[in-house]
Amino acid sequence: MSNRILTAALLSLSACIAHADIYKYTDENGVVNYTNMPTRVPGKAERIAVEPGGSAAQAPAQGGSAPHPRPPGVATPAGFPRVDGDTQRRRDDARRQILEGEVQAEQKALQDARQALAAGQEVRLGTERNYQKYLDRVKGLQDEVDTHQANLDALQKEITNLH
Repeated sequence: MSNRILTAALLSLSACIAHADIYKYTDENGVVNYTNMPTRVPGKAERIAVEPGGSAAQAPAQGGSAPHPRPPGVATPAGFPRVDGDTQRRRDDARRQILEGEVQAEQKALQDARQALAAGQEVRLGTERNYQKYLDRVKGLQDEVDTHQANLDALQKEITNLH
């Protein structure tokens, strides 16, 4: 019984510890930084409260008002900058071209890996007197084929998601 009480106490303590404040500030070079300690320059850091569930809510800036809360299911904040449709289409087209180039390279690598697997399965090397060495070598070749196939599937899924 005392173990249960101790466990419950530790869990409740860990929930309290999980709360943290994150501070966001821009340095003199224009680089945005995040830290768990406020900067030594007053008014330069903006506090972002991280809730125990992992969500972050920006604290109101000094002298300002709190940001509008984000409704559930909305992917971006209301004030997030947006681009016009033509710009987004150009970006999507550029991304599609990059992905298609990667697909072609991955198809070539997959073809080469399949050829290496087929050639490796046909021949048992002289150093493979132990059959397990042969199996290990062929397994490595099969793993290479599987990796290229998984990469190709992921790239094709990315291209599908662009539409």
